Amino acid sequence: MLTRTEQSHRLGNALANLSTSITFKGQQGLFDDHHVMEVILPPLLNHLYSLGLINLNVLKHNHPAIDLGDSIMGKAIQVTADGSRSKMVDTLDMLEKHNLDKTYKDITFLIISNHPKIDLQRQGYSISVKNLGDIAKDISLLPPEKFDIIYNYCENQFRNYFTNNTQSLFQPVVLPSQDPNLDISNFMVRNGYKVPYVIPMNTVRNGLIELKNILTTLKDDQRWYIYKIMNYSIQYVPDRWFEYCIAPYSYMVAGLPYGQHFAFRTVVESIEAMNLGYFENEGTHRFDFQFCALSYSANLDDFNFFGTICRFLSQNYDPKALEKIVIHCDFSDIN
Repeated sequence: MLTRTEQSHRLGNALANLSTSITFKGQQGLFDDHHVMEVILPPLLNHLYSLGLINLNVLKHNHPAIDLGDSIMGKAIQVTADGSRSKMVDTLDMLEKHNLDKTYKDITFLIISNHPKIDLQRQGYSISVKNLGDIAKDISLLPPEKFDIIYNYCENQFRNYFTNNTQSLFQPVVLPSQDPNLDISNFMVRNGYKVPYVIPMNTVRNGLIELKNILTTLKDDQRWYIYKIMNYSIQYVPDRWFEYCIAPYSYMVAGLPYGQHFAFRTVVESIEAMNLGYFENEGTHRFDFQFCALSYSANLDDFNFFGTICRFLSQNYDPKALEKIVIHCDFSDIN
């Protein structure tokens, strides 16, 4: 078992490797890592600094000025690979342009690349500049119970940057897959469509293929999250409500150790960011409980492919058939 000192050293090296990778990719014009970090960082920073940060880009696409915000504490964090003074000044100007300075007075610029830190001050603000090395140092100073939770979270989320791991965390692992049958008339009939179909069968099949292709690029925990919601929906949600494809939040987190709640929230946020689902915190007029939901329409109005797959599988349901579709991305049994 690693000692606390060894764990701190490994974490520091992992975040240094991550910063270097982001720097090199940025030089090639590749910035996808930035968006991934916006999803991974809020749970980490919230537990580290006792904040309530949310990814503002989930609430509003390309949110102006800042990426993460805790409106109650008045704390905002701009996640950036560009640590230049001009970038920071532009951010503050944009903050004021959109009247966000009335809410956020405490601003942190978190540099995720190897760009050097600078000092910056502006009247009316408390401004700090940190990099991932500072984050590693702050984690290392935590008491054991908090350190263990955050270290395990980082090792899971950034595992490929830790020693003896070679594959990049951000490198997509595309699974082999199988398309639906050319004739999916059984799928259409099971979902209440009759000849002549209101929606062309080939259009629906193409939507299924789009969803299958998305599933092949997801990580295992994202696919199992989707599987768990669909499995619950098929077994416990009335057939007429399959279009919602939901599972109670209490069911989704039941049995999860506290330390894994960070990872769970990250999965939920990543699914939301990809427009594959959402979390309903207060329930609705139809469901009076918190729930996780899946939704993918492939630009077809009033069509949820997750729900239609649930309805197709619900007759003589076999969980292995769902696992074959969601986990193994094999849609060949859809006919």
